Amino acid sequence: MGEIGCNALFVGYFNVPLVFLSGDRAAAEEVEALVPGVVTAVVNEGVRRGSASSLTAEENKRDSGAAVHLAPEAAREVIRRGAEEAIGRIGKVKPFRLDPPYTVESVLCPEVRGGPVKRAVVKADDVLELLRMPRRHV
Repeated sequence: MGEIGCNALFVGYFNVPLVFLSGDRAAAEEVEALVPGVVTAVVNEGVRRGSASSLTAEENKRDSGAAVHLAPEAAREVIRRGAEEAIGRIGKVKPFRLDPPYTVESVLCPEVRGGPVKRAVVKADDVLELLRMPRRHV
C-alpha cells in the first residue's frame, strides 16, 4: 500500500471517509482499489512508472517529476466536477480501515548506483502509535 492508502487509513482511524482525491493516475488507481465509492479527478500522469528502488537518489529526484498534465483550466474543471460528485457521496463512502497489527516500511534510494538501499520498518497495533514512531533508516 502506498502513500494514499496510508493517508486513507489515518483519516479512517478518526472515522473520516476519504470521498475525493485529485492527483495523478497512479494515486487515483491506488485509492480506487482501496476505497469503494471514492471519487477521483486525474489531472496528470507520470511518464515513468514503477519502483524507484533501482534508481539512485539523484536519478529519482530528476525522473520523478516527469508527467503529462492537463491544462490548468481543464484541470480545475475536472477537480470541480469531481468535488461536486464527492459531496453527494458523503455518508455513502465508508472510512477505510485495516485490522492491526500495522507495519510501515519506507525505503530510501541509494546515494550512488550500487550503493546500499536504506530501509526503515516500524510496527504497531494502533494507527496513532504508528504515526508517532520514529523511522530510522539503516
